[in-house]
Amino acid sequence: MKVQAAEQMFDTGSFLLWMNAHGGLIFLVSDKGFWRGWPDKWSGEDVGPGLVDLDPPVKGGFAYLIERINLLPIIGEPLWKERPYQAECSTFCRDDVGIPNWLVTDSYGRKLELRSDATWHVRVWPAVQKAEWV
Repeated sequence: MKVQAAEQMFDTGSFLLWMNAHGGLIFLVSDKGFWRGWPDKWSGEDVGPGLVDLDPPVKGGFAYLIERINLLPIIGEPLWKERPYQAECSTFCRDDVGIPNWLVTDSYGRKLELRSDATWHVRVWPAVQKAEWV
């Protein structure tokens, strides 16, 4: 299903994805090959000044989650501000125990398979245009 989404990259290579699905979800996709997901519990209240004072800032549900579970030491400093985009977000069962896996698109259009064993991989790389030489 198509949903509103947002992404923010951090200097460790990890990034956070927010999906407006199932009441709101936030995924941490680590450059180390694992992922975690949490329901978005942010209710609109301000978060501590430490995150919004970063350059670029971390705001909203990302800031709430980072502050609540002390994620900043794991993910590092933000590289750019949160980027909104339209995403695909769905679940499917791939393993024999029936635990759901997630299939989500990031802001580059890659389809990321977030597996039930907490690992992830890029399932589909979108076709890109060839660079034109000048």
